[in-house]
Amino acid sequence: VAGERATIWSPQTGEILATSPAAYTATDEDGDPYQQALEGVTALDVNPDGDQVAMGTADGTVALWDPVSDEVIPIQEPGEGQGRQIRDVRFSPDGSLVVWGDEGGFWTAWDLAAGAASNGGRVDVGVADLDVRVAFSPDGSKAAIAGDASGFWDLSGEVIELSPGSTISDLAFRDGSTLLSVDRDGRLAWWNVEAGLQEEDSFDLGDVSPTALAIDSTGSLTAVGFANGQIRMLSGEGADLTELFSLSGHQQAVRSLSFTAESGLLLSTSEDATRIWDVGSSAEREWFTLLGAAPLGADLAFSPDGSLLAVAHDEAVIGLYDSFTGEEVDSMQASTLYFGFAASLDFLPDGSSLVASFIDPRLYPVGFMRTFGIASFEEEHKLPGLWQVGMDVDPDGAQA
Repeated sequence: VAGERATIWSPQTGEILATSPAAYTATDEDGDPYQQALEGVTALDVNPDGDQVAMGTADGTVALWDPVSDEVIPIQEPGEGQGRQIRDVRFSPDGSLVVWGDEGGFWTAWDLAAGAASNGGRVDVGVADLDVRVAFSPDGSKAAIAGDASGFWDLSGEVIELSPGSTISDLAFRDGSTLLSVDRDGRLAWWNVEAGLQEEDSFDLGDVSPTALAIDSTGSLTAVGFANGQIRMLSGEGADLTELFSLSGHQQAVRSLSFTAESGLLLSTSEDATRIWDVGSSAEREWFTLLGAAPLGADLAFSPDGSLLAVAHDEAVIGLYDSFTGEEVDSMQASTLYFGFAASLDFLPDGSSLVASFIDPRLYPVGFMRTFGIASFEEEHKLPGLWQVGMDVDPDGAQA
């Protein structure tokens, strides 16, 4: 969610690929169309096929969005949810159900084919004014809902209560038989699903409250986020639980965690940032870190294949970085320039050269253009010009 709307972006380049519309067409009691606002997105999930996004909003709206056609299909209108903010929404693994929970402590399971609630409507789980977290078992037959002082389990219409003794912050299935939860007292617990949700084991994580939980696709790696912004990577369970390493970077509470399917990357979100981490190599590092200071107004550019990132720094220096590791490949200072910075950067379409437009506040209105060969990262051409803050290379690479 960015700017209160759902946003799809590339993790390799950071490029925004699609943004949900600010409104959709609805009909009033007389059948007349009108535009219903669709902002303030508070929860979202992508279906297994990757062609629909389920969104929940601050006014209680739940809708499906097709990023390709930009079509929005409302499932729950604001009045139907009594205007209660949607705290979590999830597709079932087969994409047939959408489950959501609201701030009033109610949750709904919606059958997309039938166009109706499969659980008989909104069910009170006693989670008022707290985050509602939803998790599906891998086969999609069960849905767990975390809440205030207890978690709840939906098993073919039957609701079974967990008894953790504290508010559950988040939960996740390791497989079809084991459910993990973290609570605000700092406890990580394992629950036996097949035995009617009996607690099998638990582990004390310390004094800082856990706020988010995720398990990788192999079930061997567990990530726990905390209120202080720390993320701890764990392996094993119970007395055999081992902390592999921790990830530091967030300045505020970690709100959510998610592994990629290949388990090589971990996505974390908080109020201050969204970060991607390389955890497949057990490296204690952020997957991508922008190195060096970039002045206000300086530009950056990805190479056409996305493998390199050029970043403008002070003193007319351009840094070239590996966009998959964050490591600096090379750097170059423009000849005859020792102040200012590149206000605009662009690669040629074939990736062979980088074109840079430099400005120096002391020399206004004079500007300078340079081209650099990527293989050697040496200056190829030097051109005078006017003060320029925007520049683009045409698709043929013949003009800038």
